[in-house]
Amino acid sequence: MSKFLITNVVLGDIVYNIDSKIIGGAELHSASCDTKNERIALRESAQKNNEFVNLDSSMRLSMVVSAQNEKESFYIARQVFSEAIDLWSVFDSVVVGSVRLVDVAFLVDMSTNKIQPFVREKQLLNSVCLHQTVFFPLTLSQALSAYNNKDEFAIRVKRFCHWLRKSTTEEDNQLRILFLWFSIEALLKENEKDNIAPYVSMLIGFCATKQSSAAWASLRTNEKYREYHRLFADNIEKIRIFRNNSVHSGFVPWDISEEDTYLFYYILHNASIKAASAIRSFYMENSCQRNVSCFKSFLEKSIPLLPNYSNWFNGTFLYGFEKKIFLQDFLKGGSIN
Repeated sequence: MSKFLITNVVLGDIVYNIDSKIIGGAELHSASCDTKNERIALRESAQKNNEFVNLDSSMRLSMVVSAQNEKESFYIARQVFSEAIDLWSVFDSVVVGSVRLVDVAFLVDMSTNKIQPFVREKQLLNSVCLHQTVFFPLTLSQALSAYNNKDEFAIRVKRFCHWLRKSTTEEDNQLRILFLWFSIEALLKENEKDNIAPYVSMLIGFCATKQSSAAWASLRTNEKYREYHRLFADNIEKIRIFRNNSVHSGFVPWDISEEDTYLFYYILHNASIKAASAIRSFYMENSCQRNVSCFKSFLEKSIPLLPNYSNWFNGTFLYGFEKKIFLQDFLKGGSIN
């Protein structure tokens, strides 16, 4: 077995945090850590793979891998990097955005210190660098990456992050809707008969459970609450039917209108973002076991208590719906942002 240092450029429409941090077995760091030879290797990799990236502003993921050969080392690193950006893009970035690994990378054979740029034709991926790092307290993404595969709820959260990030990189609007639904299913669905629609409604501010009335009172003061509750519940049910029909029979563009496509995305995008916020709050609680049943109970009691939730519900979510802000790109002939 040989040791290889793999470094891969991370690109995305996102505000980056320049602090170095360890997520799982990978280190996320800024471009300032590149040595002269590493930057030359990245430029060569970008040029040969026809990737147009700003190497000064993009982030890097790096790790040391023990493998039989270079190809195997890139494959191993790719799996770790993929999980790392799933978690980081949802919990540690300033905004949830489109984040991906690009084919700009290099490998260092640590027995010879030889640097080799990644070239796509060789089916190699990713890169890494060694440098001094200042370590900060663990973030949620770092903590989650440390859980093993026996932690059922942590696995759910990782799958949630994967599908949420995948929705940001998909260009087909209907697939984006399906990926967002999959993200919430991965987090909340316990069996084939489990209907997650009520929890989607709950995430965007609508709950009919009587015992939670006190916690939800601040949201129900909106004079149109009941009307909107029925409207959004009807549309979430349409999304559920679209999901089932698509999975079992496939879909075609005219299955749902373009206007409904934008509304469905608006609902699920907001629900997924609030789910991520709820996960963060849930892991700060020490009063219950961390499993999906406990998380569902937490949602019912605590959704309105999430930071600035009441202001978001009335001043952002419902305001955006009433003003049809989600339709602006549609009316301009654009695509979902």
